[in-house]
Amino acid sequence: MAKALQLRGGVSTYLDDADYDRAKDFRWHKTQNGYVAGFVMEQGARRRVYLHRWLLDAQPGQFVDHIDGNKLNNRRSNLRLVTRSQNQANRRHNRTSRSRYKGVTWHKRRR
Repeated sequence: MAKALQLRGGVSTYLDDADYDRAKDFRWHKTQNGYVAGFVMEQGARRRVYLHRWLLDAQPGQFVDHIDGNKLNNRRSNLRLVTRSQNQANRRHNRTSRSRYKGVTWHKRRR
């Protein structure tokens, strides 16, 4: 069962029950790039973390993918540890791109 966790600014993120109980004691907010971030106490130090990385205890060099692309859906069934290339393959098409394809750009002089 998913629970909605209120973020600053009136936005909500969705978490599994066990993760909700773990995250509810911290203050979370939606960042400019759409992810949920906050400050947690770890080993006596206050540290800024992304919620999806904190939930899966992702180590440096590991990537966490939101399977459905919704950065506010932080249920475990929607999160997976992936490689950099897997994460890039699952990214959305850039709406402002002039090309219809991911990763394709126009050569500036040959256009």
